[in-house]
This record gives sequence, structure tokens and C-alpha cells, in this order.
Amino acid sequence: MKLKTIDTVNVIEYFEGTIQQILAFDDDKAGNMGAEKAFKMILMEHGIGDMADQETYLEDGTYSDQNGYEIYLVHST
Repeated sequence: MKLKTIDTVNVIEYFEGTIQQILAFDDDKAGNMGAEKAFKMILMEHGIGDMADQETYLEDGTYSDQNGYEIYLVHST
């Protein structure tokens, strides 16, 4: 069996160690923009409306509320 890989950029939401949602985008300019937009929208849904805070979490590719909720922005191949 031959395995195929797909280059993606993903927004992954966890709660208490369980995956809640994975949003996958093509790993190209448009896909990266879409993933970043989705990441920021989810941050806003969780009360992170400050743009400077959003940019910091985006740069880190991670956010945690210290109560079991986590979100990640990751590339995969």
C-alpha cells in the first residue's frame, strides 16, 4: 500500500485532551490566509477580541485558556 501525503495547514481545537474540530486548508497562500482567518474567528468566539493578542497567539500558533481548551495552527505534510 502506498501512502499519500497532503500538504495542509490546520486549525485544531482540543478540549480536555480530546479533538473537537480540525479545519484543514491547502498549504498555499490562499489556504494560509483562510487558516489564519479561521484561527482568529475562533479566538473571537472565545472572547479574544484584542487584535494585538490575536496576532501574538497567531505568531505562536497556539492558545490555551488554562481551563482545558486549546487551539493550534499547524502545518502538516
